Amino acid sequence: MRIAVLGGAGDIGGHCVRWLRGLPGVDRITVADIRLDRAREFVGKLQDPRVQADGIDVADRPALVGLMRAHDVTVGAAGPFYRYEAGIVRAAVEAAAAYVSVCDDHDATDAALAFDVAARRAGARVLVGMGWTPGLSNLLARRASDSMDAVDEIRIAWAGASADAPGYAVMLHTLHIYAGEVPTFREGRRVTVRAGGDPEVVRFPPPMGEVTVYTVGHPEPITVPLHVGKGIRHCSLKGGLKEPLLGRLAVWLPRLGLSSTRSRQERLGRLVKPLLPVLERFGPRAVPCSAIRVDVIGTREGHKVTESWAVSDRMTTLTSLPAALAAHRMGEGGIRRTGVYPPEADGAVDPEWLCRAASEKGLAIARI
Repeated sequence: MRIAVLGGAGDIGGHCVRWLRGLPGVDRITVADIRLDRAREFVGKLQDPRVQADGIDVADRPALVGLMRAHDVTVGAAGPFYRYEAGIVRAAVEAAAAYVSVCDDHDATDAALAFDVAARRAGARVLVGMGWTPGLSNLLARRASDSMDAVDEIRIAWAGASADAPGYAVMLHTLHIYAGEVPTFREGRRVTVRAGGDPEVVRFPPPMGEVTVYTVGHPEPITVPLHVGKGIRHCSLKGGLKEPLLGRLAVWLPRLGLSSTRSRQERLGRLVKPLLPVLERFGPRAVPCSAIRVDVIGTREGHKVTESWAVSDRMTTLTSLPAALAAHRMGEGGIRRTGVYPPEADGAVDPEWLCRAASEKGLAIARI
């Protein structure tokens, strides 16, 4: 099995590579990154003859199509996704490729899903949002919903410590999801609301604990209601930062107009990133970790029930492990659905399999 990892020299991509090395039948792993020197340095540290480096600009579609055709599966970990994902999915369709992405931007997900018909015609298999959130979050929502006769509401929340995600692409994603109007699902239909609203204190597994979360732009309210069905009326996605000062800044910087456009987000990201180590010192020091919690409310045999799942770990593990497992399964032929689809879609990723496979690798996904 030959697998390429876009952004393979980065935090998430690099951890995907490490997980893939331990899975059976993987003969070649290509660390595909625009930073060829960094990719070569990373490959050199692994000292694994199966792993090779390749300098690839994901905006170069002919080169990307060629890379995808030369591999059984390509993993997408090149962000920010709002900038690159649509072009990568277009290349996957042209290559009739198998592609598994950790895309977590709502607008990029909409753009990717628009290629569904073309992907089905080409025979491409494009699995988007197969990381932590979205990814694990979607599958836990589907797992709980499958045991119910009807679903009224799905509440998905995530929290992270700034020190757990120091990358520039993560910084841009954070600024992006707190800005402008974002999708949510209310009263049985998709609507848009202002990002950074609806504050709520959510309790996550230790060491995360209680965190104030806000409505932010993520793909789950776009895809989960469509694939869960069962009369669902509400599906919300909220996120927050463990450090109180950074959490408040994430909400108020967009309201001051400092991140209202992508160019402003990039300028602000370059300004704030060097200051993060200082800002993180204000207030209690947060343990570097991230977490999700999924609460599904519905009925079973005529009784109202709530089923909740949660997991806490390093963000690199939460995101890269599900992506690596799904890419390997797709390469083995275990995911045969064509088109562009999220992990909770029928014929995509089996929730019980993913939870079991991730738990076997040490990720403690628990019902609470």
